[in-house]
Amino acid sequence: MISFGLLGSRELEQYAILLVRVALGLFFAISGANKLLVAILTTALPAMPKGLSPPNWLDDFLYLPEVLYVLFFIWLICSGPGRLSVDYWLAATLPR
Repeated sequence: MISFGLLGSRELEQYAILLVRVALGLFFAISGANKLLVAILTTALPAMPKGLSPPNWLDDFLYLPEVLYVLFFIWLICSGPGRLSVDYWLAATLPR
């Protein structure tokens, strides 16, 4: 169990990617991705305390849930489809 916690599992990674893709896909479909970027600029950033040092400002900025959602979204785009995705299935069935 300690080894799993420290090293992870390549066998389970595809299931984790699938879970994150489905959850974030539903989130973006329900709330709208464009509202998320607008929420950061119009609500979250103006509400942050003024006069913070750059490390403290960055700490507060990265603590915003909207920023975390965007980072997950970027990660999912860059990681590509997992073996359990429709994209992977389509790529395997289409002629090359």
